[in-house]
Amino acid sequence: MKQKIWRKKLTALSLFAVLVLSEISGGVTAFAEELLPSGTGEAVSVTEEALPEETADGAGTLLPETGEVQEAEEEADSENGTVPSEEGLSSEEETSGSVSPDELPAGEETPESVSPDELPAGEEIPGSVSSDELPAEETDPVSVSPDEAGIIWTDISDRVIQAGGFLKEWEKSTVSDSSVMGTPDYEGAYKAASTALHNWNGKDEVIVVDVSAYNIPNDLDLLADIAARAINKNPDCFYVSTAIGFGSGPNTLSMKVNTRYNKTHVSTFNAKLNGIVAGVDENWTDLQKILYAHDYLVKHIDYDNTLEKHDAYNALIENCCVCQGYSLALSCLLNRIFPDAECDLITSRNLNHAWNLVTLDGKKYYIDATWDDPTGSVRRYCRYNNFLVSKTKFINEDHTSTDWIDIDGNNVYDTVTTGNEYDSFFWSDMKSSIPMVGKLGLFYKGLDPTRFCTYNFDTKAESEIFTENLSWHVWGGGGSWIGCFSSLGSIGSYFVYSTPEKIHLIDTAGTKKETYELTGSEKGKGYIYGLLAEDGLVKYDLYTAPNGSLKAEGTISSWAGYEETPDLEKVELNVDTLPMIRS
Repeated sequence: MKQKIWRKKLTALSLFAVLVLSEISGGVTAFAEELLPSGTGEAVSVTEEALPEETADGAGTLLPETGEVQEAEEEADSENGTVPSEEGLSSEEETSGSVSPDELPAGEETPESVSPDELPAGEEIPGSVSSDELPAEETDPVSVSPDEAGIIWTDISDRVIQAGGFLKEWEKSTVSDSSVMGTPDYEGAYKAASTALHNWNGKDEVIVVDVSAYNIPNDLDLLADIAARAINKNPDCFYVSTAIGFGSGPNTLSMKVNTRYNKTHVSTFNAKLNGIVAGVDENWTDLQKILYAHDYLVKHIDYDNTLEKHDAYNALIENCCVCQGYSLALSCLLNRIFPDAECDLITSRNLNHAWNLVTLDGKKYYIDATWDDPTGSVRRYCRYNNFLVSKTKFINEDHTSTDWIDIDGNNVYDTVTTGNEYDSFFWSDMKSSIPMVGKLGLFYKGLDPTRFCTYNFDTKAESEIFTENLSWHVWGGGGSWIGCFSSLGSIGSYFVYSTPEKIHLIDTAGTKKETYELTGSEKGKGYIYGLLAEDGLVKYDLYTAPNGSLKAEGTISSWAGYEETPDLEKVELNVDTLPMIRS
């Protein structure tokens, strides 16, 4: 009798399990015959999806007292990456609107989810399953559990510029924390983190900062913002990764070092930075210093079409990066050359872009070195459409978003007043960088003839020094390209400029001192569409079109000779396509 009662109870519990499983998978229509007590005569079928997979250790067995199916590893819902909750909600009810991390592009977060670094310490992600609810040997994909040293690690790449991230608006925490006594000193905590970054010994894998003296609330997101600000404001600390840890002590901040870099990389970077700074004339005006930094980057950096290079090391050592690298490198240079420029970083998530905001003579101006170095053109091409411009001109140059976030977490779109003195300046028509000898800068304007002039940065006076009729003919065809494509430079106290087949050395009054003319072999390869004069050398590039591929390059050494490099692979571009602006 007791056995019959037990069987009836088991049958009822089994049928109840069917209902539970049908809510979870939507695929159960009945229960398996072999799971029913013998002699009931109720043979029913079960869809494959409803049953847990058998494992080697017997996972997927029926518990006699509950009639529920238990799995050693929750595989029933492995396809959508969800785990049923204890409340018995279906997988669809439990994780509505979510996407498996495996289905997302790299760097993206799950829609309608919150990442661990966006939560105050101790809070869980809404709608997630706690570690206590997970089956044995399964880990929460967004777990923020401490490591063996008691440190909770999180990744802040989404807000670190040198990792390809974007600045975020920052509101100082209002979290109530009984452990905090006194007013939080956010600036002090940031400076402590910055000092620790610069004091890296080149060996430690983790840089530890004690911020307990600054009364910072124990807020995970707030500490992450302090760490991100320290990294973003110190672009010369390119060796810091985006793995940020909290713990192992009260308000202790830990930052992992990027394993791609070591002390040798730091030494190489600093030596290069010192070399660039050494090119600054101590008598230059502040405007000249900013111009020098802008032109150096545009002349030397190639845009990274792989979209993988974001930091200042990529920009100044590898000479290849995306917009974050340009803007970080400009900050590096101006921090050394002209600290009063107060060079700020601005990013827009909507534009997927980064640029700078500088101060000159008490006024603010925008600089976008990336967009002044257009792709699809010769590598020494330099323009000034986005150099020291007002907000109005900047918007007209396609900076059309309104989320202009600065390094301190402020949206400056409507709060910063800019000057407009340089919106239409002497460099407006230039396709070349502007070389400087003392207080004089060389530039050109107009066509037929082209007028070569100097600008005195001290007196702000322009002087025409000579004119020349110049035309860059379409290679192998009729007609000429519209515009002047002369490339300019300087060596010592002399200026250098190019024509299609010649390079001239002139004094500041325009008198020609030396002339180099392409050899017959070189003339068969292309015209001069760019030069770089530095370290006593003049390097020149040969192209067949202003938006073509490099055909050959040569070097003039002290005007006594040259060495010609072997032909480069000739990859023709459509000469009918004008140079394009990179996005």
